[in-house]
Amino acid sequence: FRTNHHAHAFKRFPRNGGKTCNMEDELRPFSPLGQPQRAALDRAFDDLIRLYFEAYSRAQDVLLLVGLNSVRNGISNVATGWDRNGNWRWGRGLNNLIHI
Repeated sequence: FRTNHHAHAFKRFPRNGGKTCNMEDELRPFSPLGQPQRAALDRAFDDLIRLYFEAYSRAQDVLLLVGLNSVRNGISNVATGWDRNGNWRWGRGLNNLIHI
């Protein structure tokens, strides 16, 4: 993403639950599941993490993630290592990550 446009924020760093979570919140009280236990924003981040990192759990020997260090000063994006608190985690704290 080249700009921090609100129209595609839900695909990289959600600010709220979005349409899917709103629908869940409206319909779940009428189902056997009841009210969601987690906030809509947390569920939106969980959905993005599953979307971008499902392959992470499937690697058998090696997982190669390729990206640019320039994302650390760029637009917050779950797919490029930003956590839901707005911290860029790929720069520190990951022992198996090697910056080349």
